[in-house]
Amino acid sequence: IGMDEETIANLFSIDIKNKKRNGTQNSGTGLGLILSKEFAEKNNGSLYFDSELGVGTTFFVKLPAAASP
Repeated sequence: IGMDEETIANLFSIDIKNKKRNGTQNSGTGLGLILSKEFAEKNNGSLYFDSELGVGTTFFVKLPAAASP
């Protein structure tokens, strides 16, 4: 369904529960997304996303290639 600006601004905040557009809360805690971002960053990578309200959201994880022996 995509995300509005308020949801995007609070997406990685552990203390804020994001709501769906219809007013109901998401069934998850949001912890998986926060942990995924932390894992990527601790491995010199990143987690980012593209979101269009009313269309959808796509998440990406970018990690560096393994060094050759």
